[in-house]
Amino acid sequence: MAQETFTDISKEDLRQAQKIMLYIMKKIHEVCVKHNIRYWLDYGTLLGAIRHDGFIPWDDDLDICMMRDDYEKFSKIAQDEFGDEFFWENNKTVSNFYQEYGKVRLCNTIWLEDFWQHMPRKHTGLFIDIFPMDPFPENKIKLFNLCVFRAVLVGVVNKKVFKQKAGNCIKSVVRWFCSIFLPLDFLARRQEKIIKNLQRYKDSSPLVSKLCMDTKRDLCDRSMFDELVLHKFEDAEFYIPARYDERLKMLFNDYMQLPPEDKRYGHHGILKYDFGKYKDL
Repeated sequence: MAQETFTDISKEDLRQAQKIMLYIMKKIHEVCVKHNIRYWLDYGTLLGAIRHDGFIPWDDDLDICMMRDDYEKFSKIAQDEFGDEFFWENNKTVSNFYQEYGKVRLCNTIWLEDFWQHMPRKHTGLFIDIFPMDPFPENKIKLFNLCVFRAVLVGVVNKKVFKQKAGNCIKSVVRWFCSIFLPLDFLARRQEKIIKNLQRYKDSSPLVSKLCMDTKRDLCDRSMFDELVLHKFEDAEFYIPARYDERLKMLFNDYMQLPPEDKRYGHHGILKYDFGKYKDL
Protein backbone atom coordinates (compact mmCIF):
# COMPACT_ATOMS: atom_id res chain seq x y z
CA MET A 1 0.00 0.00 0.00
CA ALA A 2 1.45 3.33 -1.00
CA GLN A 3 0.95 6.63 0.79
CA GLU A 4 2.06 10.16 -0.06
CA THR A 5 2.55 11.28 3.54
CA PHE A 6 2.29 9.75 6.96
CA THR A 7 -0.88 11.71 7.66
CA ASP A 8 -2.60 9.49 5.06
CA ILE A 9 -2.03 6.42 7.21
CA SER A 10 -5.05 5.50 9.27
CA LYS A 11 -4.98 5.72 13.06
CA GLU A 12 -5.39 1.96 13.14
CA ASP A 13 -2.32 1.35 10.97
CA LEU A 14 -0.31 3.90 12.94
CA ARG A 15 -1.22 2.12 16.16
CA GLN A 16 -0.24 -1.21 14.63
CA ALA A 17 3.12 0.24 13.60
CA GLN A 18 3.64 1.40 17.18
CA LYS A 19 2.83 -2.08 18.50
CA ILE A 20 5.43 -3.56 16.17
CA MET A 21 8.03 -1.00 17.25
CA LEU A 22 7.21 -1.94 20.84
CA TYR A 23 7.86 -5.58 19.90
CA ILE A 24 11.29 -4.60 18.53
CA MET A 25 12.03 -2.52 21.63
CA LYS A 26 11.25 -5.43 23.94
CA LYS A 27 13.84 -7.52 22.10
CA ILE A 28 16.43 -4.73 22.34
CA HIS A 29 15.77 -4.39 26.06
CA GLU A 30 16.14 -8.15 26.51
CA VAL A 31 19.51 -8.15 24.71
CA CYS A 32 20.77 -5.11 26.63
CA VAL A 33 19.84 -6.57 30.01
CA LYS A 34 21.45 -9.89 29.12
CA HIS A 35 24.74 -8.21 28.18
CA ASN A 36 24.69 -5.41 30.78
CA ILE A 37 24.40 -2.69 28.12
CA ARG A 38 23.04 0.67 29.27
CA TYR A 39 20.48 2.46 27.11
CA TRP A 40 17.70 4.98 27.63
CA LEU A 41 14.63 6.25 25.80
CA ASP A 42 15.19 9.73 24.38
CA TYR A 43 13.64 12.56 22.35
CA GLY A 44 9.93 12.11 21.55
CA THR A 45 10.03 8.56 22.91
CA LEU A 46 11.12 9.82 26.33
CA LEU A 47 8.46 12.52 26.14
CA GLY A 48 5.86 9.87 25.36
CA ALA A 49 7.00 7.74 28.29
CA ILE A 50 6.52 10.63 30.74
CA ARG A 51 3.47 12.35 29.29
CA HIS A 52 1.58 9.32 27.93
CA ASP A 53 3.16 6.25 29.61
CA GLY A 54 3.92 5.05 26.10
CA PHE A 55 3.94 6.39 22.57
CA ILE A 56 2.83 9.91 21.83
CA PRO A 57 -0.45 8.95 20.08
CA TRP A 58 0.62 10.46 16.75
CA ASP A 59 4.31 9.52 16.91
CA ASP A 60 5.81 7.42 14.13
CA ASP A 61 9.18 6.30 15.50
CA LEU A 62 11.02 5.14 18.62
CA ASP A 63 14.47 6.44 19.61
CA ILE A 64 16.97 5.25 22.20
CA CYS A 65 20.49 6.34 23.10
CA MET A 66 23.64 4.68 24.43
CA MET A 67 27.04 5.93 25.46
CA ARG A 68 29.69 5.10 22.88
CA ASP A 69 31.19 2.15 24.82
CA ASP A 70 27.77 0.52 25.17
CA TYR A 71 26.94 1.22 21.54
CA GLU A 72 30.12 -0.49 20.35
CA LYS A 73 29.44 -3.45 22.64
CA PHE A 74 25.89 -3.67 21.31
CA SER A 75 27.13 -3.53 17.71
CA LYS A 76 29.38 -6.55 18.25
CA ILE A 77 26.72 -8.86 19.66
CA ALA A 78 23.51 -7.51 18.09
CA GLN A 79 23.18 -9.61 14.94
CA ASP A 80 24.06 -12.88 16.68
CA GLU A 81 21.47 -12.15 19.35
CA PHE A 82 18.77 -11.06 16.90
CA GLY A 83 19.10 -13.95 14.50
CA ASP A 84 17.18 -13.90 11.22
CA GLU A 85 14.16 -11.98 12.55
CA PHE A 86 16.00 -8.66 12.82
CA PHE A 87 18.77 -6.83 10.98
CA TRP A 88 21.33 -4.52 12.64
CA GLU A 89 21.81 -1.73 10.09
CA ASN A 90 24.75 0.69 10.43
CA ASN A 91 27.76 1.94 8.51
CA LYS A 92 29.56 -1.37 9.05
CA THR A 93 26.77 -3.63 7.76
CA VAL A 94 25.52 -1.44 4.87
CA SER A 95 28.02 0.09 2.44
CA ASN A 96 26.13 3.32 1.66
CA PHE A 97 24.94 4.01 5.20
CA TYR A 98 27.03 7.05 6.18
CA GLN A 99 25.20 8.02 9.38
CA GLU A 100 26.93 7.48 12.71
CA TYR A 101 24.11 5.57 14.36
CA GLY A 102 22.28 2.30 13.87
CA LYS A 103 18.83 0.87 13.19
CA VAL A 104 17.40 -2.40 14.46
CA ARG A 105 15.07 -3.43 11.63
CA LEU A 106 12.37 -6.07 11.65
CA CYS A 107 12.82 -8.30 8.62
CA ASN A 108 9.92 -9.18 6.33
CA THR A 109 8.19 -5.86 6.94
CA ILE A 110 8.30 -2.58 4.99
CA TRP A 111 8.49 0.95 6.40
CA LEU A 112 9.86 3.17 3.64
CA GLU A 113 10.34 6.81 4.60
CA ASP A 114 10.40 9.36 1.79
CA PHE A 115 13.82 10.59 2.97
CA TRP A 116 15.35 7.15 2.27
CA GLN A 117 13.59 6.37 -1.02
CA HIS A 118 16.64 7.06 -3.25
CA MET A 119 19.03 4.92 -1.20
CA PRO A 120 19.03 1.35 -2.58
CA ARG A 121 18.80 -1.05 0.35
CA LYS A 122 17.86 -4.64 0.97
CA HIS A 123 16.35 -4.01 4.41
CA THR A 124 13.49 -1.50 4.69
CA GLY A 125 11.53 -2.92 7.62
CA LEU A 126 10.13 -1.18 10.67
CA PHE A 127 12.94 -0.07 12.92
CA ILE A 128 14.22 1.56 16.08
CA ASP A 129 17.05 4.10 15.93
CA ILE A 130 19.97 3.74 18.35
CA PHE A 131 22.10 6.87 18.76
CA PRO A 132 25.59 6.78 20.32
CA MET A 133 26.73 9.65 22.54
CA ASP A 134 30.40 10.65 22.59
CA PRO A 135 32.53 12.76 24.95
CA PHE A 136 32.85 16.32 23.64
CA PRO A 137 35.40 19.07 24.33
CA GLU A 138 34.50 22.19 26.29
CA ASN A 139 36.55 24.42 24.00
CA LYS A 140 34.16 26.54 21.92
CA ILE A 141 36.36 26.58 18.83
CA LYS A 142 36.64 22.78 18.82
CA LEU A 143 32.89 22.51 19.32
CA PHE A 144 32.31 24.88 16.41
CA ASN A 145 34.59 22.80 14.17
CA LEU A 146 32.65 19.64 15.06
CA CYS A 147 29.36 21.34 14.20
CA VAL A 148 30.80 22.50 10.87
CA PHE A 149 32.01 19.00 10.02
CA ARG A 150 28.61 17.53 10.81
CA ALA A 151 26.88 20.15 8.64
CA VAL A 152 29.22 19.40 5.72
CA LEU A 153 28.78 15.63 6.05
CA VAL A 154 24.99 15.88 6.28
CA GLY A 155 24.90 18.25 3.30
CA VAL A 156 26.97 15.96 1.09
CA VAL A 157 25.08 12.82 2.15
CA ASN A 158 21.73 14.52 1.58
CA LYS A 159 22.77 15.60 -1.92
CA LYS A 160 24.56 12.46 -3.13
CA VAL A 161 22.74 9.67 -1.30
CA PHE A 162 19.27 10.97 -0.46
CA LYS A 163 18.93 13.33 -3.46
CA GLN A 164 17.50 16.02 -1.19
CA LYS A 165 17.27 19.62 -2.36
CA ALA A 166 18.82 22.34 -0.20
CA GLY A 167 16.55 24.91 1.40
CA ASN A 168 17.97 27.92 -0.42
CA CYS A 169 20.45 28.95 -3.15
CA ILE A 170 23.35 29.48 -0.76
CA LYS A 171 22.96 26.02 0.74
CA SER A 172 22.66 24.54 -2.75
CA VAL A 173 25.94 26.11 -3.82
CA VAL A 174 27.71 25.03 -0.63
CA ARG A 175 26.42 21.45 -0.99
CA TRP A 176 27.45 21.34 -4.64
CA PHE A 177 30.94 22.64 -3.85
CA CYS A 178 31.43 20.22 -0.93
CA SER A 179 30.12 17.23 -2.88
CA ILE A 180 32.60 17.96 -5.70
CA PHE A 181 35.69 18.40 -3.56
CA LEU A 182 34.88 16.18 -0.54
CA PRO A 183 34.16 12.58 -1.58
CA LEU A 184 31.86 10.61 0.71
CA ASP A 185 34.51 7.98 1.43
CA PHE A 186 36.88 10.72 2.59
CA LEU A 187 34.19 12.19 4.88
CA ALA A 188 33.35 8.73 6.25
CA ARG A 189 37.00 8.07 7.11
CA ARG A 190 37.25 11.53 8.66
CA GLN A 191 34.15 10.82 10.74
CA GLU A 192 35.66 7.62 12.10
CA LYS A 193 38.85 9.46 13.02
CA ILE A 194 36.91 12.24 14.76
CA ILE A 195 34.91 9.74 16.80
CA LYS A 196 38.08 7.96 17.85
CA ASN A 197 39.69 11.26 18.86
CA LEU A 198 36.63 12.34 20.83
CA GLN A 199 37.11 9.47 23.28
CA ARG A 200 40.12 11.25 24.78
CA TYR A 201 37.75 13.79 26.34
CA LYS A 202 36.07 11.12 28.46
CA ASP A 203 38.19 11.98 31.51
CA SER A 204 38.82 15.66 30.84
CA SER A 205 35.38 17.03 29.90
CA PRO A 206 31.93 16.51 31.45
CA LEU A 207 30.19 17.09 28.13
CA VAL A 208 28.59 14.54 25.81
CA SER A 209 26.70 14.89 22.54
CA LYS A 210 25.96 13.12 19.25
CA LEU A 211 28.02 13.67 16.15
CA CYS A 212 25.16 12.15 14.15
CA MET A 213 22.53 14.61 15.36
CA ASP A 214 22.20 18.31 16.15
CA THR A 215 25.45 18.47 18.11
CA LYS A 216 24.81 21.83 19.76
CA ARG A 217 21.23 21.03 20.76
CA ASP A 218 22.22 17.69 22.28
CA LEU A 219 25.24 18.98 24.19
CA CYS A 220 24.80 18.31 27.91
CA ASP A 221 26.52 17.09 31.05
CA ARG A 222 27.30 13.37 31.05
CA SER A 223 25.98 13.09 34.61
CA MET A 224 22.45 13.57 33.26
CA PHE A 225 22.58 9.90 32.23
CA ASP A 226 24.50 8.45 35.18
CA GLU A 227 21.37 7.05 36.81
CA LEU A 228 18.84 5.18 34.71
CA VAL A 229 15.49 3.93 36.04
CA LEU A 230 12.79 1.70 34.63
CA HIS A 231 9.61 3.49 33.60
CA LYS A 232 6.28 2.29 32.23
CA PHE A 233 5.99 2.34 28.46
CA GLU A 234 2.80 0.79 27.07
CA ASP A 235 2.67 -2.73 28.60
CA ALA A 236 6.41 -2.86 29.35
CA GLU A 237 9.12 -1.02 31.29
CA PHE A 238 12.20 0.52 29.69
CA TYR A 239 15.08 2.60 30.96
CA ILE A 240 14.94 6.39 31.09
CA PRO A 241 17.26 8.96 32.73
CA ALA A 242 16.39 9.55 36.39
CA ARG A 243 16.86 13.25 35.56
CA TYR A 244 14.29 13.06 32.78
CA ASP A 245 12.75 16.41 33.76
CA GLU A 246 16.02 18.24 32.98
CA ARG A 247 16.44 16.34 29.73
CA LEU A 248 12.91 17.04 28.51
CA LYS A 249 13.06 20.72 29.45
CA MET A 250 16.30 20.94 27.50
CA LEU A 251 14.69 19.34 24.44
CA PHE A 252 11.10 20.63 24.56
CA ASN A 253 10.84 23.38 27.20
CA ASP A 254 7.24 23.09 28.53
CA TYR A 255 7.05 19.42 27.61
CA MET A 256 3.77 18.55 29.37
CA GLN A 257 1.88 21.02 27.19
CA LEU A 258 0.21 19.29 24.26
CA PRO A 259 0.82 20.85 20.84
CA PRO A 260 -2.11 22.35 18.90
CA GLU A 261 -4.26 19.74 17.18
CA ASP A 262 -2.99 20.73 13.74
CA LYS A 263 0.57 19.86 14.86
CA ARG A 264 -0.28 16.37 16.08
CA TYR A 265 1.11 14.24 13.27
CA GLY A 266 4.15 12.11 12.50
CA HIS A 267 7.21 13.77 11.04
CA HIS A 268 8.48 10.98 8.75
CA GLY A 269 6.68 10.74 5.42
CA ILE A 270 5.95 7.07 4.77
CA LEU A 271 5.73 6.16 1.10
CA LYS A 272 5.11 2.46 1.51
CA TYR A 273 4.47 0.11 4.40
CA ASP A 274 3.62 -3.53 4.93
CA PHE A 275 3.38 -5.24 8.33
CA GLY A 276 3.60 -8.75 6.92
CA LYS A 277 2.91 -11.47 9.48
CA TYR A 278 3.01 -8.85 12.23
CA LYS A 279 -0.19 -7.13 11.08
CA ASP A 280 -2.16 -8.72 13.91
CA LEU A 281 0.55 -8.52 16.57
